[in-house]
Amino acid sequence: TRNAFDPFWSPDSRSIGFFADGKLKRLSIGGGPIQVLCDAGSPRGGTWSKDDVILFAPGARGGLYRVHAGGGDLAPVTVPDSSRGETGHRFPCFLPDGKHLLVAQGGKDAGLRLWDVAAGKEVRPFGGLDHGVYPSLFLLTVTPDGKKVAGGGLGRQGLHVWESATGKRLTPTGYLLDHATGLPFSLGGKVIASLHRDSLAYLKLWYAATGEPLSQPVLSTPRGAMGLRF
Repeated sequence: TRNAFDPFWSPDSRSIGFFADGKLKRLSIGGGPIQVLCDAGSPRGGTWSKDDVILFAPGARGGLYRVHAGGGDLAPVTVPDSSRGETGHRFPCFLPDGKHLLVAQGGKDAGLRLWDVAAGKEVRPFGGLDHGVYPSLFLLTVTPDGKKVAGGGLGRQGLHVWESATGKRLTPTGYLLDHATGLPFSLGGKVIASLHRDSLAYLKLWYAATGEPLSQPVLSTPRGAMGLRF
């Protein structure tokens, strides 16, 4: 498909959600037509729960919305707190339990937050977002067991790994993100891959425990590549 970006998998890995042409869309990897789910004028990430609900940020400002993975009406999920200087919730990422959500929060009190989806409220912040990492542009990924979270800012130096149960940062600031567009954990949670798009597109691998590079760039990819998955 053309003009697609910010892809994310369904929990059963049989479909992919993505954004293109101002819309949120889905595609079955088994074939068939692309389905348009709703409008998404200037999206900032999406995530798909095991309850077949997609949460996404339709723009840089404002909160997150939900839509059924089969399409339907939009409903608000989060609302930025203007009294705290919040401007937007972006780049959501469900934890495996489907009940908790990671959100990159923009504004005066910018940072990474854990939300309880059912309660519609913030649970806690994640520590250590500093050294030029700005959640207005962010990548997030979670290990399959949900115990670790990795994230970093696009176009800025900085890779972080946190313990999801406590929000404690486990690694020092890493060396990761220069024009990165993808950031998944390996299935075992020990390695992080990053997809970079500069003059050439290439793949890097990193130790999740330390944030140190595992190797030199290891693989050339199509220059138009916008997503990455183990």
